[in-house]
Amino acid sequence: MKKYTVLSLLTVLSSLQLAAQSKTFNYQTCVRNSSSELIVNKDFHF
Repeated sequence: MKKYTVLSLLTVLSSLQLAAQSKTFNYQTCVRNSSSELIVNKDFHF
């Protein structure tokens, strides 16, 4: 019985850990205009 209790507790704790993970992805890239010049210090949302 103790074995099943420990297993159940580990299952619940691992599922809580998965739910707490971030759902966002941050990255950096280079953005250029139509003249192939870099656009710097601007925020872009795709």
